[in-house]
Amino acid sequence: MAQKYSMNAEPIRFSVLAPVIAVIVALVPIPAWIVDDFYSRDMYTWLQKLMTSATNILPFALLDVILIVAILAVLRRTYRLFHVTRQRGLMDALWEAARRIVRAVGFAVILFLWAWGFNYRRLPLETALGGTPPAPAVDALKQAFLDSAALAARLRPLVQPEGRFHSIALQLREPMNAALQSLSRSPLSTFSEPKTSLVLTPYFNAAGITGMLNPFGLETIVLPDLLPFERPFVVAHEWAHLSGHADEAEASAIGWYACMKGDPIPQFYHLGNS
Repeated sequence: MAQKYSMNAEPIRFSVLAPVIAVIVALVPIPAWIVDDFYSRDMYTWLQKLMTSATNILPFALLDVILIVAILAVLRRTYRLFHVTRQRGLMDALWEAARRIVRAVGFAVILFLWAWGFNYRRLPLETALGGTPPAPAVDALKQAFLDSAALAARLRPLVQPEGRFHSIALQLREPMNAALQSLSRSPLSTFSEPKTSLVLTPYFNAAGITGMLNPFGLETIVLPDLLPFERPFVVAHEWAHLSGHADEAEASAIGWYACMKGDPIPQFYHLGNS
């Protein structure tokens, strides 16, 4: 008679330690000036240079690899938990799944905060500016964004694919560092080459997302079919995130400032025959 296969319980290491450390580093209050001086301006600068230099070598987006590996790991674990349910019962399988999920989230939070996320806690950009900046109405800003997004969606099918991201990146480097230095922020020594994501591009199109910074690889991900005159600002915006500015408003302000310091590039604004 064939022996019935038995799946013994696997040890789940760090299932308590990982989430506890994640909660501590996420919730313990750290003064903004400490984060700004010792993390954003010191540790993060060499970490960004190291990680971005590594991801620039890859001809593809590291984010795609991370997502594919994560999906495969989830599928494999789901398959194993199905057998755990059959052999040890539903409650054991659910308890094991909960511990594994909590451990995975704990590791992800720790890695996110260490690699980039602590920049959320640094001194705000307004501390480098004299006086009190004006505060536009939130409703007006939301409406302006919605109007610009709707206009861009209508124009994208009419635009010829000019203004390559690589050429834009080359011409944006000096304006970006000039903008950062004029704001008393550390300049970028290593710029991330703009990449596109095969996995996330359909989601970006559906959600109206133009780009993102991969916090686990410090690489710039952009929507491939951006309008030519959208591309410089999107790259500059993501580079502002890369320079350690996590706040979206600050990244947009720095991205706009960098574009204003750059030279106009007429061919990026050419529409097709339509």
